Amino acid sequence: MASRFLLPWRRSLGLALIFLTLIGGRALRQAVLLGPDGDWRDPLWLDAVLPPAPVIAAEVEAPPPSGPFNVNTASSDTLCFLPGIGPKLAARLIAERETIGPFRDLEDLQRVKGIGPKLAIRLREHVVFGVIGTQPETSAADTTGDSVGPPGS
Repeated sequence: MASRFLLPWRRSLGLALIFLTLIGGRALRQAVLLGPDGDWRDPLWLDAVLPPAPVIAAEVEAPPPSGPFNVNTASSDTLCFLPGIGPKLAARLIAERETIGPFRDLEDLQRVKGIGPKLAIRLREHVVFGVIGTQPETSAADTTGDSVGPPGS
């Protein structure tokens, strides 16, 4: 018999909790989501309440290097900037110059598997063939341009 009296109280208690949840939801909406004028707040209204998020600088890619490139000293990454040269062909170029020696002209480039006459012609404007460890010879007379004889004459 005691269970007959508890059943209506349980229903009443459940209905009261539902009613309080609805009232609480409406109060929350009024206080948080609606502005003082009764209209919906701007979706970014929390920006004024919260501290600003730290700005993370996006990685800025450096512009690709411009040629012409020395095929005897360029790295694999640099060689990939040449037209028609990918990572595998760049690795073959480096392996070839390490095993056989430096490239001297466009015909030497063609000894690498994957570089034929057409690709060599495309590369003509983008590569130079300086030999590793050599520099152009200049003399004091060449740099000054004023004196014809030895210095001091």
